[in-house]
Amino acid sequence: MSVEEARERDAAGLPYVVVYRAAGREAPREVRLVSWRDHHVGLCVYDAQGRRTHDLDMRLLDDPTRLLRRYTVRWDYTGSEMAEFDEKCPRITVEFLPNGRGRRA
Repeated sequence: MSVEEARERDAAGLPYVVVYRAAGREAPREVRLVSWRDHHVGLCVYDAQGRRTHDLDMRLLDDPTRLLRRYTVRWDYTGSEMAEFDEKCPRITVEFLPNGRGRRA
C-alpha cells in the first residue's frame, strides 16, 4: 500500500498496517495496526533477530485526541539464541483500565 493510500484510509477511519524497516535489516523495526473506526491502535516492536520485544494495544477514548495504553507486554530476551516467546524469557505485562486502575505482572 502506498503512503497516499494509507493516508486516505486513515482519514476515512479504515484499517491499515504500517511496517517500519531499516536499511540492511531483514526484520521490521515496528509494525503498527491502525483502525480509528474500531478505536484501536496496535504496535509491535522487533529486535534484529525478528523477535517481538514489545506488544502494545491502545484504544481511542471518547476524546479523539487521547489514546489509552490498554495492554503492554515486554519480552527481555537474555541472549541471541533464545527463541521468541520462550517460556524462560523474562516478560512484563501491564494492563490499564479507563478508570485509572491497572495490573502489572
